[in-house]
Amino acid sequence: MMAMPAIAINNSTFTIPEGGTNHGNPNLLYTPTKWTDIVVFILGNCVAHAATVKVGSGFSAAFASYLMLGALLVPTVGILRGIEAIISLAKLSKSNLYTAAQASALCIVVRTNEWKPYSGDKTYAILATKQTQAGID
Repeated sequence: MMAMPAIAINNSTFTIPEGGTNHGNPNLLYTPTKWTDIVVFILGNCVAHAATVKVGSGFSAAFASYLMLGALLVPTVGILRGIEAIISLAKLSKSNLYTAAQASALCIVVRTNEWKPYSGDKTYAILATKQTQAGID
């Protein structure tokens, strides 16, 4: 690791913009807010909200895009999904399987009749009976 040379700090004097202040602290500079600052802040929050809307498992990318667009136009569109996620108490489940089930995060993988394993693949068959279902707890 190379040592970096020390940078000399120069004191500079400049004029505070019209409406600006430092509130008595020479290390601070507050400038007046413009209307564009507020618009950028609100739009940034809306985009961040839309990007974090909860989409359930199994939904297509098109449906997820639809939900995100809906969240941009009507910010309360995802409120029911958020409330359902909170009410499900998935984090308090007694096993990973129950956590996934309560969070609506289970999926089913189904093979078509034309599917054939590759040479050397190991395949397993699980028969769901009352005895194996009872072992889930």
